[in-house]
Amino acid sequence: MRARPWLASGLALVGLLLAAEPVLGAISGSVTPSAARPGDWVTLMTDAPAGSQTYANLAAGGSLPIYLQSATASYAGNLCTLGVGSLTWRDGVGTLRFQVPAIPADTYWFMAAIQGGCWRFGSAQGILSLAVQPGDPSGLPAAAIPIAALALTGLLVATILVARRRALGT
Repeated sequence: MRARPWLASGLALVGLLLAAEPVLGAISGSVTPSAARPGDWVTLMTDAPAGSQTYANLAAGGSLPIYLQSATASYAGNLCTLGVGSLTWRDGVGTLRFQVPAIPADTYWFMAAIQGGCWRFGSAQGILSLAVQPGDPSGLPAAAIPIAALALTGLLVATILVARRRALGT
């Protein structure tokens, strides 16, 4: 019995659909932490295992500029306008450590300028993103507030001690 061409084509199509994964970006990576405030430090890394040639072509081009784009704003396409630094490469793994800029609280996608276009980063969960939380009203990173308070307290104590020493004439 001869197999029908449409049956073979249909089975091939079903196989392709089952095996297909969504195309999420030119680069797969991870971000730590995945939520931060303006001023906090964040690390972005590609998922390629050390020694891998997955991103050899990108690494050969040198550092790769990285951008953030609002995931909730409606844009006509991918934008590479809010730069946060550049990936540097070591043993096939790209890494960027950057400080979150003073931007509105929102979810932001990671973007890379590749071959004249702006491409999203992907992850196992979907599009790689950073949840930027509202910043502190003082404008300082959360970790800087205790340090600033300690410095001001030290300055106040030193001023009181100097004034007291002068008053005692010593």
